[in-house]
Amino acid sequence: MRPVSLTQRGFTLLEVLVAITVLALALGSLIKAGSQNALNAAYLRDRSYAHWVALNEVNRYRIGARSITEGHERGSAEMAGREWYWQATIQRHEQILSENLSVEAWRIEINVRDRNEVEQTPLATLIAYQPLP
Repeated sequence: MRPVSLTQRGFTLLEVLVAITVLALALGSLIKAGSQNALNAAYLRDRSYAHWVALNEVNRYRIGARSITEGHERGSAEMAGREWYWQATIQRHEQILSENLSVEAWRIEINVRDRNEVEQTPLATLIAYQPLP
């Protein structure tokens, strides 16, 4: 049997507790950063889908699938297995190019939301112009 040496030492309880606290704080920060990254990715995905819905609606006006009349129009569309709600505002618009030249067109503004609430900030807004016939 070996005699117990008084010079051998391990970690004290206080040192172990400090190390565990530092490790817990570091892991907590990593988890928070990861969850924030996931939220940002979901938000950007939703904005991309909303923009595609807006592009689809503008193209429906451009190809004549929807008639262009001045005023407001609302509807919904499905994309990526979800329902998206859009609102179109259509106005006559005159663009003055020079003293002698101006162009008249329809100004089509499409706002897309993921809920059917007009007060909600749109995820995407798209403004397009369609020449008058």
